[in-house]
Amino acid sequence: MKKKKIIIIVVSLIIVLAAVCGTIFGVKYYNQKKLDEKLSNGTSLIENYTEKFNASTAKKDKVVVYNDFVKDSELKDIIDTCATKEWKANYNKSKDTMYNWFVAYYNDGIQSIVDNFESTEKTISDCEKMTTDLNSLKEELDKETVLTKEDISTISEKITENINNANNTIEEIKTSYTDKYNSYLVEDVDSASKSDLNTAIENLTSLSEEISGISETHFSELIESITNTISEYNSKVEKIEEEEAAAAAERAKKEATAQTSSNTETSTTASNTTSTSTSSSSSKYGDQSSWSITGYGSVPGEGLVTFNAPQVIYDAANSGKTWSWSCIGDGYCCWSYGGSNTAWDCDRNGNIISTYTD
Repeated sequence: MKKKKIIIIVVSLIIVLAAVCGTIFGVKYYNQKKLDEKLSNGTSLIENYTEKFNASTAKKDKVVVYNDFVKDSELKDIIDTCATKEWKANYNKSKDTMYNWFVAYYNDGIQSIVDNFESTEKTISDCEKMTTDLNSLKEELDKETVLTKEDISTISEKITENINNANNTIEEIKTSYTDKYNSYLVEDVDSASKSDLNTAIENLTSLSEEISGISETHFSELIESITNTISEYNSKVEKIEEEEAAAAAERAKKEATAQTSSNTETSTTASNTTSTSTSSSSSKYGDQSSWSITGYGSVPGEGLVTFNAPQVIYDAANSGKTWSWSCIGDGYCCWSYGGSNTAWDCDRNGNIISTYTD
């Protein structure tokens, strides 16, 4: 009887133990099933976010998807409570892929701008366009909400480096034009010829027009220097022309005095000869086409030129009369002969422009 009681107790204990173990394993199975479902749902969420991110074309839309992804409470809960190593690896891979898209967005943008610049002639206008495009990208980067401070700093440094390269190219262009300006300068202005000064003025004027068409902003100082130099050279040319005109007037005065003296002697000789000799001397000077009676005068822009006498002076000279002339400016000479109260303003070919009678 006692043995039978022991058997009953043992059987009861086995049944109780089996029930307890069954309950424990049942709970564990249930919990594992719930965990697997949670991880599976989390994986589906990751896939949905990835698909939505890839389907978005605008950067602003991708920003929204990415921010929703990293802030998703369900995914955060899985990470904090039950995420497996494999699940976390999948999550981080998706997150990194999205994040790296934003890094590539700026790096590719910089490279595209630089490549476009490299395909140009690298003029100042091209440099300014690259700088403008890079600054626009920099402004966008300054408002960036996805990237870390470290990545923003790295990208910003790359933008600044390329902007500096563009500015250096502009300085090289400016230097080349400054060198050209210096090559046009006259070494010793005081002793320079009018021809050398006029050549320099022509070259500097062309240079000023060229750089003004490129960029007055970048070349303002050089344009001012060119303008001042041209003004200096023009003043020197005017001074040379004034000196030439004064010298020409002095020569003309001396030649007129010598000619008057010679005419007086001719007139005296002619009055003491026979009519035959007078007739012979009357053709001494020929006519206006011979240009044997001339004067000299300064014409603006041409310097000293020769003036032919009008026919009336030739007629007077052939008849033994003396004559005189004077340069009156504006390309005219005034002619007259002894014994006449009439004067004639003529051009350089001896054509009478106007007549004056006292």
